[in-house]
Amino acid sequence: FRDALRHFIRQDLKDYMEQIGEADGEARGKWLLGVKAAQGALLVQLITWVRLVENSLGTMDDGEGVRKAWEQQSALLLDLVELTKTDLSKPERQKVMCAITLDAHNRDVQERLVREQVASPEAFQWQSMLKGYWEVEQDAEGVETGGGDARMQ
Repeated sequence: FRDALRHFIRQDLKDYMEQIGEADGEARGKWLLGVKAAQGALLVQLITWVRLVENSLGTMDDGEGVRKAWEQQSALLLDLVELTKTDLSKPERQKVMCAITLDAHNRDVQERLVREQVASPEAFQWQSMLKGYWEVEQDAEGVETGGGDARMQ
């Protein structure tokens, strides 16, 4: 099962990076509907969110980069909400609702980063978060919080 899930995650991440611009919520919704394993889609969603936030941290001294990433995340969330207003099958709707839940949480985390004026990836508020990464050289997915990490074996 793990090998199959790892295969789908690897393929979904590759497809996501090739098909979707950072702020294209509509394309993101279409990608989500096409993935085979919902767990993999959620992990890809987490990995790409971590990239969005980490790329925004430290880009502007006044925290404006973090604010812009928060606004981008909010727009991506609203695009998924719009997708629920279309004709979806029950499994598709469930997949989208899970993605909305994760996006709403991520948006709220970013809102806290903005409110607390976090502008560095080394800030405690960001370091204490559970984050998803894909390590290309090891071809392994994992999660990390603070200084520790866990890999899918």
